[in-house]
Amino acid sequence: MSAFPNLVGCLAIGPKAIGRVLLSPAKVGIPVLAVAIVSFLLVLPVWRAVAEALDHHPLAGDRFGRFLYADLERLQPSTNLSLGASMLASILLWSFFAGGVLVCVGKGKRRRFDEFIGASARWLLRSIRCWVVFAALLALWSWLLLGVAKPYLEAALVEVGNEGSQERFALGLNVTWLVGFAKLWAHRRLSLAHMIVTDRRSALLACMHTALLIVRRPLRTLAAFLGLFAVWALGLAVSGMGLERLLQAEHHGLALAVGVVALVWYQVAIAASWLVARQLVEHDVAARPAGEEAGIRTQRDLDRTEAA
Repeated sequence: MSAFPNLVGCLAIGPKAIGRVLLSPAKVGIPVLAVAIVSFLLVLPVWRAVAEALDHHPLAGDRFGRFLYADLERLQPSTNLSLGASMLASILLWSFFAGGVLVCVGKGKRRRFDEFIGASARWLLRSIRCWVVFAALLALWSWLLLGVAKPYLEAALVEVGNEGSQERFALGLNVTWLVGFAKLWAHRRLSLAHMIVTDRRSALLACMHTALLIVRRPLRTLAAFLGLFAVWALGLAVSGMGLERLLQAEHHGLALAVGVVALVWYQVAIAASWLVARQLVEHDVAARPAGEEAGIRTQRDLDRTEAA
């Protein structure tokens, strides 16, 4: 039995995971580029239409003029379709590649690309089962918050005729929903990592064990994903500032290249999030008492079996 990392150690898991992804281009580079390119190609058809629809807008010269989504949605109905298709493609591709990342990346052992694809295919069904559980939990959370709790909270907290009160309530409700979504997002990754690390087939049991991990160590699991988010947000902020300056200078080709880099950086963070989940689950399994850990067949045991 080994100790679970402290809060500072958990904060370092995210940046280290990004480093492992960047140091594994042969295995992770292809799925990252595949997801980024497919997503970009699905969004690209509306790029010119967006410019034509909004460049003449009175606020087009304003800093946020290009993000007037309500007008964009009205003037270019296909936008939602393209963005939705891009998100669906990313979900499907990462559902496949997640198993390969969890098994083959950052393990200190050289793996061929065909082994990476094989691991992705082997764990695909379990990845899909985790997605089904995640979708059910997200639907339940949305129904409880927006369908059940919202009317009572609105009656208790919102002053009739006070627009400021209504706006604050709407903002608080959206933030609450996003916090729940983020917890379920991390929970899904931890659940699939638990299934792979412990060779468990039941997504429901994995989700329950993962929930216990989050309850036992809420701050440490939060810190691990916050460390990852901080590094990703820093890179996104830098690329965003560069993109804004290039657009102001009308260097549209370079701006497009920076946009692609930002999209690739986002996919790198997605890949790293799986490694964060694996690290947390491995530390949790290693920190269990000997009697509790005895019945668990870990991924390390599976690797030894395959090698033999």
